[in-house]
Amino acid sequence: MFKIIIIASGNAYQHAAALAASTFAVHLNAPGTVCVLLPDSEESSPLLKHCSKDFSFAVERFPFTAKYREKFTSQLKCQAYAWRTRGLGHNEIALFADADTCCLQPIQLPMSVTTEIMSGRVGMARDITDRHFTDPSVPWYLAPEERSMYVNSGVIFASNAAQVFFECVQHLSEQPRFLTGPLNDQKVINYALGKHFPGLLVSIERKFNTMGPVCAETVVAHFAGGAGHLARQKRRHDHEQMCLRVLSD
Repeated sequence: MFKIIIIASGNAYQHAAALAASTFAVHLNAPGTVCVLLPDSEESSPLLKHCSKDFSFAVERFPFTAKYREKFTSQLKCQAYAWRTRGLGHNEIALFADADTCCLQPIQLPMSVTTEIMSGRVGMARDITDRHFTDPSVPWYLAPEERSMYVNSGVIFASNAAQVFFECVQHLSEQPRFLTGPLNDQKVINYALGKHFPGLLVSIERKFNTMGPVCAETVVAHFAGGAGHLARQKRRHDHEQMCLRVLSD
């Protein structure tokens, strides 16, 4: 069974998460399998409360500590990944989706991919650009032979068998060397996959994380690139409009 988990913090991301979670909820048969996950110190926005009631998804909280002022988003998401995977049942798969996603149709992974994920591998889609850093002086540099497929972290499939991976990701996200530079959790995840967990990644089709124009096959559309600053992005409006179209059908 899938558990859809959308991590959010702040007004702009709670707004987006409320709409995104609603689109996932209307495409799942079992109520309560979708949740928006907030830091334990944060109150739900009126819209999030309203959508949670209308579309029968949960709002949960997790114990979050921002250990540094830098890279808040990275610390938030990496702590949430580790905390939530520890709580998964043995027959559950978590789909961690960014707040700026929109579910367009029911989610059905190929059985072979499901089996790999239940065994402890992590399912992610190739990013639209290979963002591996080529400057050996940066602390998150990977040598060419260490690099696996560069993935986008907007949609992640994982089971509780991947706990060790996400605990490593959380640990890395809190190291000073990962508190600078571009990108957030995505930079940490790609580093961990290449340096510490070669072979752990299982590739999922782009239709589960479509960045850019959607097509008839798209399952999850992703308005990628917010990087913690969705409130100032045009894509915030585009995401809202697509979610509202899905919910009005």
